[in-house]
Amino acid sequence: MDFPLNVHRGSVRKHLIDKMQVRKHDFSRDEYFRALDDVNLEIKHGERLGILGLNGAGKTTLLKVIAGIFFPTGGEVAIEGKVDSFLNPSIGTRDDATGYENIISQLLYKGCSMKTINALIPEIIEFSELEDFIHLPVQKYSTGMRTRLNFSVTTSMTPDILILDEWLSAGDFEFVRKAQDRMKRIADQSRILVLASHNMNLISSVCNVAIVLLDGQIVKYSSPKEAIDFYTKGGQAK
Repeated sequence: MDFPLNVHRGSVRKHLIDKMQVRKHDFSRDEYFRALDDVNLEIKHGERLGILGLNGAGKTTLLKVIAGIFFPTGGEVAIEGKVDSFLNPSIGTRDDATGYENIISQLLYKGCSMKTINALIPEIIEFSELEDFIHLPVQKYSTGMRTRLNFSVTTSMTPDILILDEWLSAGDFEFVRKAQDRMKRIADQSRILVLASHNMNLISSVCNVAIVLLDGQIVKYSSPKEAIDFYTKGGQAK
């Protein structure tokens, strides 16, 4: 996954698409930053993959490639099953729309019918604890309220493949506790879980396989215990 350097932030996506349409590998390394390099990974049914790495190692980029948010500039990604992700509390949110309208639009984007949406809405509102604010524009929401809304929508159904960047940490203690309980249940029910985190205890307790990323490359692919030992004992340094 290559990102262009010295390109205006708003035009990065267009620049990448234009470059890919001309010739996939027609670039100078001085013009691009390689965020992922020769990543070869197969995630099988029943696996809970933990991703470890220092900041800037490529963890979030890899998650976004798997989630289909980024298209790789080289190689290919093959996905079998429905993918859902919780990577950023603001992704998919329209500030000018109400919380209620955002629930509908996000579920429509996920491919739900209005019959399914109408059945899910009451539980989503109740779980988010936004009953008194659900008909206000999201631009009036705090970061914690946005997180509760999007988390409640994202976790209202169990996907085949669930992708997480860290574990939910925003909100008051009680909401975080019940959100973690729900996430553990969904993680158990999903066919595949992919989790990037700096929390070693979380990786150890939730995942059954793990990788360590360094400079966009996989430098360890093993059990969570072996990956954590490798990472904490300096294995993140070449």
